[in-house]
Amino acid sequence: MGVHVWLAVNRAWGRVAEVRRGSGRILARAGHHVVGVDPSPHMLAPGCEKLATAGPEVAARARLVQGDLRYFELSELFDLAIVAVKTFAYLITRRDQQRALAAVAAHLKPGACS
Repeated sequence: MGVHVWLAVNRAWGRVAEVRRGSGRILARAGHHVVGVDPSPHMLAPGCEKLATAGPEVAARARLVQGDLRYFELSELFDLAIVAVKTFAYLITRRDQQRALAAVAAHLKPGACS
């Protein structure tokens, strides 16, 4: 478990956006409501399988969405956004990185943390 996930699990955040990361089940097990975003259906499929085997309570608190990191729209706001550093390795240009950060920021509640 990465430090960013450990910190999220060990604090009462409420709604968490997990951008380009696994299934969200670790955060969902900790009681958070999680939405995971990834552009690849090949990455989302194993996440969906893990959620299905995590049990109905965990699966009910997590949702996975296919979306471009630079332009995703979830129509909801979050208390915390987690974006792993490696995520930026897939965003080659500074402009793409800025677009992704702007998309994340647009989904945060006032006073939220990213």
